[in-house]
Amino acid sequence: MAAARVPRDVIELFLDAFCDGSPAKQAVAVCGLVSKDWVAPTRARLFSTVILRQSTIASFLHIVNTSSSSIQPLVRTLRLCVPTTDRTFIDQALKLGSFPEVTTLEIEADIGRWVGRMGQELFPNNFPRLANLDLTAYDGTYFSAYEIFFTIQDFPTLESLKVHGEGFKPLDLRIPQVNSLPPNWHTLHLEMPMSGNFFETFNDITRGGRIKMPQFTSLSMRDAWPQARSFLGGYLWRHGSKLQHLSFDASDENMLSEPEALADLTALRTLEIHIETSSVSPALLEIANELKSPELATINVIDPHQMSRRSKRDEMKQLDEVLAQDSFAKLSCFSFTGNAALESKLREMLPLCATRGIIRVV
Repeated sequence: MAAARVPRDVIELFLDAFCDGSPAKQAVAVCGLVSKDWVAPTRARLFSTVILRQSTIASFLHIVNTSSSSIQPLVRTLRLCVPTTDRTFIDQALKLGSFPEVTTLEIEADIGRWVGRMGQELFPNNFPRLANLDLTAYDGTYFSAYEIFFTIQDFPTLESLKVHGEGFKPLDLRIPQVNSLPPNWHTLHLEMPMSGNFFETFNDITRGGRIKMPQFTSLSMRDAWPQARSFLGGYLWRHGSKLQHLSFDASDENMLSEPEALADLTALRTLEIHIETSSVSPALLEIANELKSPELATINVIDPHQMSRRSKRDEMKQLDEVLAQDSFAKLSCFSFTGNAALESKLREMLPLCATRGIIRVV
């Protein structure tokens, strides 16, 4: 009597229990030997995320070339760890061909050396559905904002860009030609010092209206303060009406004056502030006074390590009164990172917020 076939949905549920960690991947690979019915769902999980380093790219290329069916359409997330000196990695990557279903591409590299070259040789037409691009520079290397824009113009479906690094290098006399930006690009995350300067290049390449400035709905930046006269402030003034999530730093070095540009964020729903200053209460009061965001539901304050010792009661009282105004009627969460002692202190200093039940300490 022939053995009963296991339904595909049962196989999928079984394999879902083995998908975390490399020992689990080995278990999934063994499952592919059960029968032909197990091959397709097993391969889909094995190759959904692929990480290519100098030590692994040759073996992956061998799998691609010898497989009985195409591997590239199974990949959803591709991570490239590009060596700083060896051209061989790029030569091998070029042989991989197109990844038609990749939605997330993560690249670690000596950005100054490789991003422009990869943009010219590797990216065009190889990632037709790419939505998320994550660029990380190795320690001690810097980005060129122009090279980033030059690269992403080859991804018309891009929605989110994340950049991690030491900062932006000085303007290069050899500026690559940027002809367009992705039309659906809505999220930008800059994890680097002085990230507000990124918008200086934005202003340059969009001057004259030939290239349209993106309308971000989510923006996260390090070492940036929304001063009206800054490059960031200029962007928020002109294009901030669509922004729903904003994250930025408040530090002694970047708090130059009132954050007037926040007044233009009329659609803002979530505000995240990384506190890197001893002037916590005046910083929060300045920010609250400038906000004109009737849909604002959440304010997250990250690492207020000086909050309990140095916050002035009169400033905290003013903050409490500002947050009690009708313009903050939809605010349902005012959260802080801290401990039980901080929570007790906050409830004492912000009684109106405490009465509304919006204070959270995590």
